[in-house]
Amino acid sequence: MLDWQVKVIKRPIYGQTLDIHTWSRKIIKCYAYRDFEVYDDNGNLCVIATSKWLLINSKERKISKVEPELADKYKSEIGKCVFENPEIEKLKTPEKFDNEILYKVQRRDIDVIGHMHNLHYLDLAYEALPDEIYNKRPFDNIRVMYKKEIKFAEMVRCKYSQENDRNIVVIESEDGKILHAIIEIW
Repeated sequence: MLDWQVKVIKRPIYGQTLDIHTWSRKIIKCYAYRDFEVYDDNGNLCVIATSKWLLINSKERKISKVEPELADKYKSEIGKCVFENPEIEKLKTPEKFDNEILYKVQRRDIDVIGHMHNLHYLDLAYEALPDEIYNKRPFDNIRVMYKKEIKFAEMVRCKYSQENDRNIVVIESEDGKILHAIIEIW
């Protein structure tokens, strides 16, 4: 997964049955886009989300083109989008930061393919938020752009900034040479 965006419209009640709809939106070259809608048991739309995926050959660890035979199996629903702007734009690194933390990646952060689990990036972003921002949870909008995977025992620097009412956390290597992810929360 390269990118994802979530918008909470209405928070479901704990224990409520949810109905999740998902579909392939489009497949281009080596990329695939998938959208989601989450409904509560009364049929109310609760959450919308979109994601961008990259096909990787797991043996060679190289990017692969999505062949037509594979793309045909997903039957993309061209034009059916959950967000007004269907394109997931690249996030930019802010010029200045107000807060930062260092974090050493733990075993609990690692997924089955040996790098940090996608949701743990969001956990790191929460840790980098100043208390007065963190205490305003829950946030209804989340955007995550992944750039380079994080592996076990790596030390990462999480840098916080606020721009246009959006809380932005940049996760990079300790020395600042590798950008791992940019997360927006608002």
